Amino acid sequence: IDWLEANLTSENLVFSSESMLYKDEPWGNQNLLETYGQYVHEQFKNNEIFNVGVLAGTGSAMRDLAINIFTAATNRPIPICDQSTFNFMISQEPYKSTSRYMRSEDGWASQLGTTADPSKIDQFRPFLLEAEPKMVDGKVCTSEGKEFTIVHQYDRVPGWKQILEEKYND
Repeated sequence: IDWLEANLTSENLVFSSESMLYKDEPWGNQNLLETYGQYVHEQFKNNEIFNVGVLAGTGSAMRDLAINIFTAATNRPIPICDQSTFNFMISQEPYKSTSRYMRSEDGWASQLGTTADPSKIDQFRPFLLEAEPKMVDGKVCTSEGKEFTIVHQYDRVPGWKQILEEKYND
């Protein structure tokens, strides 16, 4: 909340990057293709992926976005398509003009599933759009050492999971 109050100015929503393009992230790329088919996939595969699980904004903007994601994901050819429908929507107006798109290096939210997961990082590293997060004195930080406000998918990095759970599970 403190970060939002200090940083969200004229925007209604804020989104967090996964630091990869659709075409370079196998699950997301396939999800986009299966949700929308070849034509839309071809148009959007070079877009940066933003995480549907880590977003924030004003109450009414969040409510309306959630309704839009739900209705866009209903009756699709695959059961899990909230990520692709969300990204399809936010790549267009009115979202482009009313939202803030945060990169990992901004320090708002880390997406460790793409930027630090030891089972994937060797495959993903050549395609990351920005530097990998790092653990500094028990804190997940940007490559420049700025502590993240939100650490998402920490459970996918076993060593970091243990450190963070020991720190916060008193």
